[in-house]
Amino acid sequence: MESSPTTPEDILRDYYAYESSLPLTPKPSSPNYLNTAAFGSPYPTSLTLNTRLLELCYEQPMIYHRELVPKLMERSKKSVCSYLKISDVGKFRFVNSVSTAIFRILESGNWKPGDVVVTSDCIYHSIKDTLLSLSHTHKIKWLQIKTPPNPTSTIIFSNFERVLGETKNVKLVLIDSISSKPSLLFPIPQISRLCTSLKIPTLIDAAHLPGSLLSSKIDVESLGVTFFVCTFHKWCGTLRSAGGMYVDVEVLNVVAPGFWDLKRIIDTPSLKNPNLYLDAGEPGFLTDYLTKGLYDESTRGYENFIILDHCLKRVLEDESKFEYDVRGFREEVFRIWKEAFGREDFFGREENLPIISLLLPTSRLKLKFPTSDLKEIKKILTPKLWNEYGIEVPTFVWGDELCVRISYWGEKTIEGVRKLVEVLNLIC
Repeated sequence: MESSPTTPEDILRDYYAYESSLPLTPKPSSPNYLNTAAFGSPYPTSLTLNTRLLELCYEQPMIYHRELVPKLMERSKKSVCSYLKISDVGKFRFVNSVSTAIFRILESGNWKPGDVVVTSDCIYHSIKDTLLSLSHTHKIKWLQIKTPPNPTSTIIFSNFERVLGETKNVKLVLIDSISSKPSLLFPIPQISRLCTSLKIPTLIDAAHLPGSLLSSKIDVESLGVTFFVCTFHKWCGTLRSAGGMYVDVEVLNVVAPGFWDLKRIIDTPSLKNPNLYLDAGEPGFLTDYLTKGLYDESTRGYENFIILDHCLKRVLEDESKFEYDVRGFREEVFRIWKEAFGREDFFGREENLPIISLLLPTSRLKLKFPTSDLKEIKKILTPKLWNEYGIEVPTFVWGDELCVRISYWGEKTIEGVRKLVEVLNLIC
């Protein structure tokens, strides 16, 4: 009878062999699921590896947490930094979510009444809530730059250039790399260079970036940004939630010396193992290799991060085909939408993103619902699509239009778009 591996080295070698042996089956695709951009879609192998890691955890928890987790997390961190083009891995931390990192950064500023934070009007709702809170507690000013219909990168940059040139006391510019609603790719390199010249720190919310564009278009260090946060479960096939935070201390000390509490952001003085991750549940607390003892540490899950090495290899193997498929998907969606509703005004038409924001037949919907208030129509329409037709897709209001955001994930997505069009025509 063959004995099971018992030493940490044997267990780790056995796990690597198991990981390499898994068949690379494609992700499942459902015509009813058009919301990949929110929750992601894990590789089947991610689920398999997660199960195997949990088995190791429960079989030998002390070895797992003391010996295996630090090594596996270090491997993932190196893979992530290589993918994001971060040469100094010391500038990168794993975080359990993008929101965790952004909250932590915003709460670490030495804010004074009248300090200004500039954002686009496309930022995530939880970030808006945090900025509203800062406005009340610290009397800061929050300035949102409006995004016009069908904006080009040139138009977006010009708006930022104008506002930043006219506004004094700006302490931070916070923008999405790829916004969700509406779906746009922002000109981050140009905006970052502008901010650096004005000595303004930049915080980039890149939740939708990893896995959605070709890796050749992703280079964090070349952006020259101060803070960069991202997540990997949306487009990289890992499980929820797994995020990362990059802080360029050198740039920060040039553009805003003394303003940010770096110890609170990255907790460097107490850091024993920088490959583990920031905890959302206890703001300001950084898990640093059994700081609170083995059994507290063993209540935390690392599996979503550990499997990132595997997931990013698959992303790199699949990205050329994915980019090709996304281009065909976008062209077909534009054709279907124009044919069905006569609408050609699409957000981000110039970019090849796997998420598309489309204008719904707003005037027709107003006639069919008991209210003309678009926010109230949205509250009725979204659950109606889900509960009555089984279609999961987010809707949102933009200006005087009702919109829908569709995410690509496999060949059945087009089938889902056709079904959505059919249902919308039934409703209105």
